[in-house]
Amino acid sequence: SPQAIEVVVREADRNDIKLALRGAPEEVAGLFFGAMSERSAKLMRDEMAASGPVRMRDVEEAQSALVRC
Repeated sequence: SPQAIEVVVREADRNDIKLALRGAPEEVAGLFFGAMSERSAKLMRDEMAASGPVRMRDVEEAQSALVRC
């Protein structure tokens, strides 16, 4: 639900969100970006685009951390 995503965006570690969204479908990432301020969403997208390759295991661990929020 949108409210649950807003809670995760507020409570979760920013690096976990960034890493988790690297492996998420665009529609799911869009839900998270929609729960952020426009400035925060743009900054996170820019940081994600600028970061290098990540291990899938790290992405999965970050996604699990978000689920636990």
